[in-house]
Amino acid sequence: MVGYATAQEQWHHVLEIVEDNVSPGQFSTWFSNVELVRFDAETVEIGVANRFIKEWILGHYADVLTSAIGQVAGAEPALSVSISGEMFRRMREDQDRVFDAPPRRAAPASAPGGEGVPLNPEFVLDRFIVGPVNRLAFAAATAVVERPAAAYNPLFLFGSAGLGKTHLLQGICRALRDSGGGKPIYMPCEAFVNSFVLAVQQGKLERFRGHFRSADALIVDDIHFLAAKTRTQEEFFHTFDVLHNMGRQVVISSDAHPREISSFKDKLITRFVSGLVVELHSPDRETRKAIVQAKAEKRGLLIPPDTVSYIADNVKTNVRELEGAVAKLAALSFLENQSVDLEMARRALRHLGRGRRTRVSLAEVAEAVAEHFSLEVSRLRSRSRSRELMTARHIAMYLCGELTDHSLSEIGGHYGGRNHATVVHAKKKIGRLRESDPELSRTLDELVRRLQR
Repeated sequence: MVGYATAQEQWHHVLEIVEDNVSPGQFSTWFSNVELVRFDAETVEIGVANRFIKEWILGHYADVLTSAIGQVAGAEPALSVSISGEMFRRMREDQDRVFDAPPRRAAPASAPGGEGVPLNPEFVLDRFIVGPVNRLAFAAATAVVERPAAAYNPLFLFGSAGLGKTHLLQGICRALRDSGGGKPIYMPCEAFVNSFVLAVQQGKLERFRGHFRSADALIVDDIHFLAAKTRTQEEFFHTFDVLHNMGRQVVISSDAHPREISSFKDKLITRFVSGLVVELHSPDRETRKAIVQAKAEKRGLLIPPDTVSYIADNVKTNVRELEGAVAKLAALSFLENQSVDLEMARRALRHLGRGRRTRVSLAEVAEAVAEHFSLEVSRLRSRSRSRELMTARHIAMYLCGELTDHSLSEIGGHYGGRNHATVVHAKKKIGRLRESDPELSRTLDELVRRLQR
């Protein structure tokens, strides 16, 4: 494991790769409170707070983790997830302290309703960098905390990945808890959907409804995950109505305006647009500089002003990529035992690669690949497994992973409802062939140039 001084540094790099392949809400929910237990050539063991989190990670993110570990370790150690008694105790104490309640008997780890879903300790409103493009969203979040259900209800935030939606949602939840705002519930929509399915399977639907409909505030990240899930949309609609009619706050985020999310029922869209809908945009230059400085201070890293400006001028898309640039600089500074300077930043951004890329949509990638291979887009996105389509589809998945901000699950869903493991396989396969097949490499370069015009 050359290039990494400690197991913790290896694990930190694994998390950076994972963060690149899942949505911000998924990463902050399931990976921000994971602790490394062991990292060697044979086994990578991580600790979590309870069985619910353990089963969720193994059931939904094992492939992503295994792939990231393989990239860092240069081999494929076995992945192990264990339950840490100390982490469970800390989480339970934090929950009891937050809700100002006496110690409770722990609920069954598999109970529907999102028990034990942690918040990222970094995602507090005081640490959100405010600029012209996100000032309205921040002001709305602050107003919701100061006057729950009275200022803006619902509050709907939308925008591309990495612009701060999850930070604001979790910041609202934490602020409501800390201010004595009762029992707010924060949950990624994926977890809501899976909790609903589990409740139906286990015959615990009333318990599920009681959990969510008794919340003093319901805060749901990535609501676009409900698209095409008719029964869960219906359940969420009724939960929304119950809470709204009782004067409870609802906050929602999505990657698109409610009216632009396909397969959403009109009655649900109507509810979402009845409050305040706010779009977050990519940060302007001065905000990007402030973000770089804040991320550097968090790491105890000194970045000269000219280097801060260089990063801000070259990484323009979102906060996650700015943080990735700072993380790369921190790693280079440590490994080379040198202070950060402009030359190091140039090398860091070159290796980071993604920093200068313009984000494209899943549809644009599909159209470009289909045109190149003289295929119809519908065939490319079909369930057919003919060799011609498989190659083109793998290339499309690879490019989506490189050029879009969508998670592996979202990319797989775009191509015939495939899961994230299929996308991981496609990315690894095309990435490996790109190194040995000059013709394929030229094809990929041509498609990238076309998509980034």
